Amino acid sequence: MGGKLLILGLLMVSGGAVSIALGYSVQRRDQVLKNWPSVPGTVVSCSIVKTTQARLRVPATRGGASPEPTYRQDPVWAIVVEYHYSVDGKMHTGHEATSALLLENVRGNESAPSDRMRSLAARISPEAHADVHYDSVDPHQSYLIYIDDPGKARLFQTGGICMIGGILVAGCSKLL
Repeated sequence: MGGKLLILGLLMVSGGAVSIALGYSVQRRDQVLKNWPSVPGTVVSCSIVKTTQARLRVPATRGGASPEPTYRQDPVWAIVVEYHYSVDGKMHTGHEATSALLLENVRGNESAPSDRMRSLAARISPEAHADVHYDSVDPHQSYLIYIDDPGKARLFQTGGICMIGGILVAGCSKLL
């Protein structure tokens, strides 16, 4: 029994380390996005809409070939924006309101976007001038407002919990 607990503990620690490594990768990506250069642009339109997000569903199988995956359409709130900007004399059209994908699940008929989403959308006024942050390697990639990736904190939290739990489980295996 102690050997199985030790293996479980080591697997938990390993999974936690992978989760923390992924969180660090997202952190590095966020830092790169935060430092993109900016140019003046013009906002054409901005609104919060109820839309859908396709999520992959892979049915669980026991043995044999795995069946075709399907997609589930979940209702979400999203900021939809269009803006124009110029880099090196070339005009571009952008559609990314924020540096990280920001979607919120629609929870029932009475659901409304969060205060955070409404606040971000309020900062993007149609017909107003805005700083457009763009990728200097690929100027077609752009966004208007920098935000930390919302998934980053969950990766660090999950990693920490898995590592602590794994250490505790591995330590308990020594007692048995």
